[in-house]
Amino acid sequence: MLKVAVLDDYQNVTKKFGNWSELDGKINLKIFNKFFNNSDDLVKQLLDFEVLCLMRERTALSASIINKLPKLKLVITTGMWNPSVDTNALKKREIVFCGTDNRIESTAELSWLLTQVVWRNISQEFVNMKNGDWQTSIGRTLYGKTLGIFGLGKQGKQIARFGNAFGMNVIAWSHNLTKQVCDLENVTLVSSDKMFKNSDVLSIHTKLSDRTRGFINSKKIKMMRVLIKMTVY
Repeated sequence: MLKVAVLDDYQNVTKKFGNWSELDGKINLKIFNKFFNNSDDLVKQLLDFEVLCLMRERTALSASIINKLPKLKLVITTGMWNPSVDTNALKKREIVFCGTDNRIESTAELSWLLTQVVWRNISQEFVNMKNGDWQTSIGRTLYGKTLGIFGLGKQGKQIARFGNAFGMNVIAWSHNLTKQVCDLENVTLVSSDKMFKNSDVLSIHTKLSDRTRGFINSKKIKMMRVLIKMTVY
């Protein structure tokens, strides 16, 4: 039978969200809940497996690791993009690499939840209530404030719609962003400096790449009035 490993299932939800019973008698499935920080230990555990299923980006599959797994035939990742996998090394070995369809709404919803948690001091107020206190801080509203979005892709567009629904002034910038795209989303295209200077809330929705790595530095952060940072890859 085909040996299949699922990596980094620290919540132990693999069998809950997948109909693995359809593969009964065809695969030998092993689920790893523990993260292997040592690459040698990881290779030792995966030597006999032909298929690896990755829970997003926690375990990196570098060329050195891939080349030490002689039986590997297929690598699957949740989602359609995983920067932790050396795809060139997989191609050289003719190992198939593919992803799964996933819902894009949850990330944007979580980002917006974090915005409100921080902006309204909700986390601290929950603690205060448990300690017998009540309303120790003054609430703030997002209405009329400026939401800056770095990266107006699938996630950024959802955040822009949330911001507009809350009556915020939504501005955006990224390296290749155009006014046409912004107009379609009721967003104002601004320069990089203006985005940092004018944002009360900054939401970051761009892939980490050579172009974006280190782009947000101490100089840009000092331009801001308030920073709420949500990094989404």
